[in-house]
Amino acid sequence: MTTEIIKYDPQESLTLQKVSEGLFASGLFPNAKNKYGAFAIIQYGRELGIPPMMSLKNINLISGQLACNAQLMLTLA
Repeated sequence: MTTEIIKYDPQESLTLQKVSEGLFASGLFPNAKNKYGAFAIIQYGRELGIPPMMSLKNINLISGQLACNAQLMLTLA
């Protein structure tokens, strides 16, 4: 596991916004309530090194906080 800090890239963020809009529009990820929520989940996953679809499937919003499900925590460990 790497401990290096990932530099923020605004262009990558714009790309992730477009990806999140498309994935939200698919209707396949009910844990994303809107395209902005989908973007937040995907961005959080990116910071953890997780691809967008896996993020939307395994990261949930619980009491206003993003949280990895047990399966994702096991994978990350």
